[in-house]
Amino acid sequence: MRIALLQMRSIVGQIQWNCSKVKAALDRAQKDKIDLVVTPELALLGYPCDDLLSFQFTYEKEQSALKELQAYTQKTGVALLVGHTEKTESSWFYNCASLFESGQCLGTIRKERLPSYNIFNEARQFIAFSGTQPLLSFRGKKLGISICEDDWDEVNAYGSTYPRKYPCPGPAFKDERSQCDIHINLSASPFESSKAHTREKAFEALATKMGKPFLWVNRVGAQDAAIFDGQSSVYDPKLCLQAKSFEEDFLVWDESLPAKKMAHNSSDWPQLTWSYLENALCLGIRDFIHQSGSQKVLLGLSGGIDSSCVAALCAQALGPENVTGVSLPSNITSELSKQLAKEHAKKLGIHFKEISIEKSIETLSKEAELSPGTLAYENIQSRIRGVILMAESNSTGALVMACGNKSEYATGYGTLYGDIAGALAPIGDLFKSEVYGLCHFMNRNEKVFADELLARPPTAELAHNQKDTDSLPHYAILDAFLYELLERQGHAFIDRDWSTFLRNTTAPELLKKVLGSEFKRFQAPPILRVSNWAFGKSWSMPIATKT
Repeated sequence: MRIALLQMRSIVGQIQWNCSKVKAALDRAQKDKIDLVVTPELALLGYPCDDLLSFQFTYEKEQSALKELQAYTQKTGVALLVGHTEKTESSWFYNCASLFESGQCLGTIRKERLPSYNIFNEARQFIAFSGTQPLLSFRGKKLGISICEDDWDEVNAYGSTYPRKYPCPGPAFKDERSQCDIHINLSASPFESSKAHTREKAFEALATKMGKPFLWVNRVGAQDAAIFDGQSSVYDPKLCLQAKSFEEDFLVWDESLPAKKMAHNSSDWPQLTWSYLENALCLGIRDFIHQSGSQKVLLGLSGGIDSSCVAALCAQALGPENVTGVSLPSNITSELSKQLAKEHAKKLGIHFKEISIEKSIETLSKEAELSPGTLAYENIQSRIRGVILMAESNSTGALVMACGNKSEYATGYGTLYGDIAGALAPIGDLFKSEVYGLCHFMNRNEKVFADELLARPPTAELAHNQKDTDSLPHYAILDAFLYELLERQGHAFIDRDWSTFLRNTTAPELLKKVLGSEFKRFQAPPILRVSNWAFGKSWSMPIATKT
């Protein structure tokens, strides 16, 4: 038995395009004498499909493509296990996987557990299957097939911080699928920076428990804020094959060949975590920009670490010829800021231009009767920069990248319709400390970021000699506080005494900043998700709560 795991990049709603990729895989499998090709979860429609599935024409297109693929298995002689939807009599949908061979359907498996937490909201369109799931017989083998969460509840692969919406079963399945010869899981598992190692150990445990080969196929690519890392794997029972990370792949498992166990040295994981993070952000940028119909981006290049990091990631993801950094100095902007912005653009090889905003500030502040030194005067600078960047976007077709980080989004340290404006926020799920860590990691082989850029104190530079620490605690302290509050969901935050560390504020005041900034986050661009709990779809909070 030779089974190929098709680690494919589906685009939500581009059903015929997705279908053509599956057909190409069947053609390849025919040449390589593959018995069965397996796609990720919802490979034809794309995941997550959200309310796109509510349109009748979407379902009709998917069903047409499904019939096309079913017929194609007769042409190629290669069987296909494909993820798709199925409409019920009540007009709800099942999340399904069907096995096709020689133009016939050998059976369909339906998803039982629908994740409805964090970025997931499957219960909005799908219903959970509650019947008995059969084994599917295929060329003398009994296949036990499951879809994503139906196994991951068992292994708790998302980590203990997630609430479990369904009870975890004792055996891997409550039905006859536990008697399978080969177990296959179709998934769409989003990336998180610390997830790969946990997932690997969890699936090894499941394969050992079942005593059967466990084949896991995952989608790759990004959809809006969600990033999918691939890494489709075979466990027999230890990890013996693994597909590429953040790339499409065609992983072939040959049952007749002895399994060669793969092992990662535990000391490698910190390095791998930074590498995964860099690759994930580049993939997220590239897919978002291309799937939005553009090829180019532009951003305000301030001479600070955040915009420099975003520029470097965009240059890597899209090619430097497709990135423009725009310096927008005022009379407050230091010569060092202008110099660092220009030198960084030259180092990256991206386009660079400088547009002074001094006259615009003078005119608008006079008309609006804004006095220097006031918050309104400071913010008008940021908003003028936003207007110019958006005008450049309209003129060139390049999409604007917002350069805010998670620490800033959490505390509301950003100007609405100013530096928050943009099509995408690539580093909006990285705490400031993590931005520095990533930049140091990216410097490992080549000095992408100058020492002076890494060493200078963070500043919004909207007032003379302004530093971020004028308004916020040092980021090392602030990020520790925010991590406890956001990533650990407040458990340690409630019990810890922060008075020793928070010298210019208090824990209740910081908490008030976080909860009082929701109106800004609600209007922020999509943020690429790389942690358990990112702002955006992962974060659902009321906006107006003050009494």
